[in-house]
Amino acid sequence: MENEKLPIKFFAPREVDELRIEGNKNSEKPKWVLRGKELKQRADSLRLSLDSLETKFSMRKSSPVPFSFIVKLQSDATAKSKREDITNLFEQKSFGGVVELTDTNKLIVALDSLEELKEVANRINDYEINDYAISCIEDFEEFVPYIVKGKKECNYKIKLVDYQNYEQNLAMRRRLEHTLNKEGIDYTKTDYSEEYYIYKLRNITEKSLDVLKKADIFNALFSIEPMPKYKVSLDCLKSDNNIPIKNQMMKKCISQ
Repeated sequence: MENEKLPIKFFAPREVDELRIEGNKNSEKPKWVLRGKELKQRADSLRLSLDSLETKFSMRKSSPVPFSFIVKLQSDATAKSKREDITNLFEQKSFGGVVELTDTNKLIVALDSLEELKEVANRINDYEINDYAISCIEDFEEFVPYIVKGKKECNYKIKLVDYQNYEQNLAMRRRLEHTLNKEGIDYTKTDYSEEYYIYKLRNITEKSLDVLKKADIFNALFSIEPMPKYKVSLDCLKSDNNIPIKNQMMKKCISQ
């Protein structure tokens, strides 16, 4: 019993507790929420970053593909209690808003129109009302699909962004298939579930990848990677080494 590990029964409060205690009816804002000059500086910085994205959005040709960008969060802003404030900043009346997680602290936001992006900018300008969300966001970045190039000509797999909307996902799958057929790219589609599809592109060259990059569907792609290969050999366990068997154990088993 001396070496037995007993459960931990000692509890102590944090030396510096910057979180709200749920249910304590305390109207005071948490310490991590920016105030005054710091809040305004963060809002101004985010607005400049968003203006850059707005310029890229306005230069796009008319397309049914949503405009996606990255919201980079503060390293300590991934708690569940902060999610609602962040998503509300980008929520739209119909389609649009936070759709997917691309990294531990990076969110993909998809919007349908330039007007929706301007609405997000207006909310950032109203920084005192949206101080919780603005305090959690570090920067905005252009969304670019994750791409891994293979050696010379090889097979690739493509995954589309999940827009959390059945009609939108279906429209983007059809758009991708139309582009692949138009460019004469051989492919197969595998449905792993009702909402999860992977496209296998055969014998793709660097030139074919460049064609996809120039197509409007490129902004709807989540990743492009070489299709993994697995090789299984039936004689992979073959060995000339004999495994010694202890005679005493064999005799004992036989006698039983």
